[in-house]
Amino acid sequence: MTNLNLNHLIGTESILRKTSHEVPINCLLARIRPDSVGHLRPAHPRFLWPNDDGMYFAYQYHRSDLMEGVAYGGPAYLALEGYSTTPGGEAQNLLGDHPASPAKAGGRESGLLASVHLARPDLRDAIERKLDGSTDGDNWLPLFLHTGYFIKSVSAIQMWQNTWNHPTWTYLAGEIAPGETFSHQLLPEFTDDIYLHGTVIAVNATVVTENGIYTNAVKVEYLLDYGISYVSDGNGILLATVHAERRGHVHYVPGVGPVELLEEYMPFVWADCGNEDCPPEISDWIGQVTETQTLSLLQNPVAEEAASWGSVKSMYR
Repeated sequence: MTNLNLNHLIGTESILRKTSHEVPINCLLARIRPDSVGHLRPAHPRFLWPNDDGMYFAYQYHRSDLMEGVAYGGPAYLALEGYSTTPGGEAQNLLGDHPASPAKAGGRESGLLASVHLARPDLRDAIERKLDGSTDGDNWLPLFLHTGYFIKSVSAIQMWQNTWNHPTWTYLAGEIAPGETFSHQLLPEFTDDIYLHGTVIAVNATVVTENGIYTNAVKVEYLLDYGISYVSDGNGILLATVHAERRGHVHYVPGVGPVELLEEYMPFVWADCGNEDCPPEISDWIGQVTETQTLSLLQNPVAEEAASWGSVKSMYR
């Protein structure tokens, strides 16, 4: 088991400085059969996510949220474009976009801190003080594949912030073999009980995508454990002790990259309201998955020509 302990806070202030200059992407893709690619031996994380500058990953995205009352989707993309300096070294800018929520209020905010703000009412004041009205300005909701500063080494693939001296997320770490695990403590300056756990389930999984069937995928399951939270009423009276989780998986294909994602959010895995009945806003959702997100690869990611980000996004809307 690989254990990644952090000692500092993750920030979500503007993790990306998006640019409008031309970047290489794969607008004109060679038609390659999915089962003819991805036969590299997945012994190390570096084989599982090609990261040439300009790599463009096109997906079909879908999200449903019972609490927001929405279900929507459409084309999405992740793209590696340019480089930035972080405390962890030179990082690649991983950009992305997908359809926005049609919810009247615009839906929930993106980013890890926004996710924790939703799951941990007891940390909201501290998070809002940290953000001080700022947001990351990014329209990307999935966490198990997300935008930011991307660093790939022989032993790990992680995300960094340019203002924090620690990795802020881990996609892969250690040996790629069935049963191998890693843990990454998140937000240690806020609390000591939020962890990301990853487990390699299989290295020869079969996965069906919009681009076809891959038979040699590495399946990694993720659990984002939000820890124990305390829900109070407007007068500060404790109503419940609750626990939230985000679960799912990503399939990675050697030489291709991440080809499929499933991510589910359960705001109340359990709830303890003491001697009182839990209020409906809690009891109605105990044990229920309220948000589901999926990504499915549309075409093989190959950087082939340059285009502006505006023209790129217009092609996949």
